[in-house]
Amino acid sequence: MRDSEVLDMNQVLEEYARTGLILEGVECLNAKDEPTAQGPWVHLKGLAGSGPYAVMAAFGLAGLKGLQVVVLPDKEAASYAYSDLESMIDPRHLLMFPSSYRRQVGAEPQDQYQVLQRSEVLGRLTTGNRTESDATTWLITWPDALMEEVVLNTTLARNTLELKKNEAVDLDFLIELMSEMGFERVDFVYEPGQYAIRGGIVDVYSYASDWPYRMELHGDRPERLRTFDPESQLTVREVEKAVILPNLQAELLAQGRQSLMDYFPPQTVVWYSDPSMLMAQAELCWNKSENAEEILRSPEDWMNRLLTFPRVSFEDSGWSLYEDDFVDPNKVRKQPSLCLSFRQEAQPLIRKQFASLVAVGRELHAQGYRLTVCGDNPRQIKRLEQILEDLEAGFTMIPLPIGLHAGFTDHDRKIVFWTEHQFFERFHKYKARGRTGASEKLTLKEILDFKPGDFVVHMDHGVGRYAGMEKIQVNGQWQETVRISYRDDDLLYVSIHSLHKVSRYSGKDGVEPRVHKLGSDTWDKLKSKTKAQVKDIAKDLIQLYADARQHEVMHFRRIIICSMNWRLRFCTRIPRIKTKHPKRSNRICKRHTPWTAWSVGMWDSAKRKSPYEPHSRPPAMGNKRPSWSQPPYWPCSMPAPSPQGYKACLCGLII
Repeated sequence: MRDSEVLDMNQVLEEYARTGLILEGVECLNAKDEPTAQGPWVHLKGLAGSGPYAVMAAFGLAGLKGLQVVVLPDKEAASYAYSDLESMIDPRHLLMFPSSYRRQVGAEPQDQYQVLQRSEVLGRLTTGNRTESDATTWLITWPDALMEEVVLNTTLARNTLELKKNEAVDLDFLIELMSEMGFERVDFVYEPGQYAIRGGIVDVYSYASDWPYRMELHGDRPERLRTFDPESQLTVREVEKAVILPNLQAELLAQGRQSLMDYFPPQTVVWYSDPSMLMAQAELCWNKSENAEEILRSPEDWMNRLLTFPRVSFEDSGWSLYEDDFVDPNKVRKQPSLCLSFRQEAQPLIRKQFASLVAVGRELHAQGYRLTVCGDNPRQIKRLEQILEDLEAGFTMIPLPIGLHAGFTDHDRKIVFWTEHQFFERFHKYKARGRTGASEKLTLKEILDFKPGDFVVHMDHGVGRYAGMEKIQVNGQWQETVRISYRDDDLLYVSIHSLHKVSRYSGKDGVEPRVHKLGSDTWDKLKSKTKAQVKDIAKDLIQLYADARQHEVMHFRRIIICSMNWRLRFCTRIPRIKTKHPKRSNRICKRHTPWTAWSVGMWDSAKRKSPYEPHSRPPAMGNKRPSWSQPPYWPCSMPAPSPQGYKACLCGLII
């Protein structure tokens, strides 16, 4: 497991792409001799773990053309699929199409970021900018999202603005158009629906992009066009074209709706795992939605339309679905046109029993398998390496720095993709889509909300007063800065690239803080003093918790002793069950504790006035009480000798 032995996933996928099964499937799906309504259907058998997504990536490398729509049963499955595919293909060719609502469709306020993702997909499908190259584009979604109707493509085309590099731009017309599209003019953009103009720099945050666009005009032509991070103001990547879309979930939806599948180009392939699960989820979404007929496509129409595209299924279940009434046999193919059988096996359950891992690994290593361990945590992989060395495994596992959700073994290629989080039984959380989070955006937003005179704190220089924004020249280039005034009229200019170091001052209400002096050691001394106080508080808390823990343990022991003494007295008052089946009595006894035995009435209640009254006569065991040889914490189901030689349990039943 040396650094030189780290495996590249692209090499593995290229090997997959050259296999006969993959090439045969690509040739079948790219065929144009069949109409779309009866397009080809390829069924993939024998896939396991994250194997289906590795096969998808291999199909793309092998020359599969068009838009690839992957429909999973729910949001969680779709998120894991997105996370797996993101580690195998270029994220620029990977899209997520979520529902507009966070939980239940139509029953709560919409999620703005999910609305942004939907608008991005519509923008990519409308402008023909799906791939930005010849690569295949993958779209991940689930029934709730795909059933929800979107704005009409004609309405979207009328409200789409494209800005291209080196094409003339009328700035006055652009400002007027931004206002008509509902964009807000601000000093700095930090959320979709905003634009800013500062001299020859134009920033627009479109609803069709994760990042805002920045145009640097030379005269009336964009000399440079790029996306940038609104927090750090650093460039994300250069682009040739900017697609500007307004909020598609506002007034535009009132002009008409249609299905997203109407946006799909003719050469679209649908991938799905289990059609019966998809249909069940679609019906559940339809039944739970309060205004389903207004915003959703009916489950039957949705499924019939989905299965008319060329498609790939990668599960063995759900074949009886095609005989149901809601599937139109005139539109949907009843049998796959090509079946491809793979030999993949899910990662074995080790459950931290690494001796079993060594045994399985030795067997596979002897058969010539390449053993790899997938994970994005180098420390865990190093830990696994040390464990294998301590156990003298006799083989090594090559690190593969990708975060797969579920490991698998490919017996055709003789390669193993096992994950470190499954070995150590750690929960694997799918990666959220890369984007500036709401908490990260607050820095710029709060700075714009500051008023001159507000107290602010700089991480390195201490408390000062906000004195506004100012543009200064640094190394021949103009930069936007935040001006902070300190004691004795000292000024500090903070570049917008370092806004994460500035925050609003928070202290006692009505008490003004002391403004620090630039260049003094006051702030450093205050930070050191605060750290020392925090350490003292932490030490006191640790000691307090340790004392409380010790007190809990002693108190718990006293409770156990008292409760067991009561239990002994209680159990000896329960009479024996008079039955001809002592084995059955023993079985009942082992299944019930004294409290449950008391409540269900496992004793003779003929001579008692109420079921909760103890028996008036002790068990027929002579004049002596049972002498218990075991400690008081002896479990109820264990036998104990009685004075007459019987075996009895703490419930008082004869065994």
